[in-house]
Amino acid sequence: MSARIYFFTPEELQIIKDHYDGSTPSLNKIMRLLGSKYPRWHIRRKAAEMGLAKPKIANWSEVEEDWLHENFPRKGYQAVQAGLRRINGGITRSPCAILLKTKRLHINKRSNGLTIRMMEDLLGQDHKKIYTWIERGLLTAKRKGTARTEIQGGDMWHFEPKKVRAFIIANPEEVDLRKVEPVSFIHLVAGMME
Repeated sequence: MSARIYFFTPEELQIIKDHYDGSTPSLNKIMRLLGSKYPRWHIRRKAAEMGLAKPKIANWSEVEEDWLHENFPRKGYQAVQAGLRRINGGITRSPCAILLKTKRLHINKRSNGLTIRMMEDLLGQDHKKIYTWIERGLLTAKRKGTARTEIQGGDMWHFEPKKVRAFIIANPEEVDLRKVEPVSFIHLVAGMME
């Protein structure tokens, strides 16, 4: 079975030009006006060829990532958006994009350090193994000083990246490199995560 080839008439191209803005409602309207003659993906591709599609937002720069590390824990989302827009040439990052990036960079609002969950993700170990390292005195951690009760799991642990880095360097046999999250692990060991 050969691939189907689609050809737009000049009138159909004008409909796409008049109505396409990249949104789903505009695409639905074009589909209604053209009938079920063309698949959605083909209309999107044609709009892109015609220069009507919105360009993809640029990748995150190192300057933006550094700015997030310094400012995200102590600023709200609107202030973070405005700050990023100031330093990246006017590109607006959505709250969702900011949240995803901070998760990937292991930045949280509570502190500049790591939580037990972040340690699990970073080192590929469960919390029991991490507690064992703390009890054996291999890994230094502090309690955050929250008012959480024993029923809530007790006070939360806080790990400083430099202390985790020192643990890894002093105890390389404890860390299974097959299980670590590679990018964050390299950032931690290289001193890029503070």
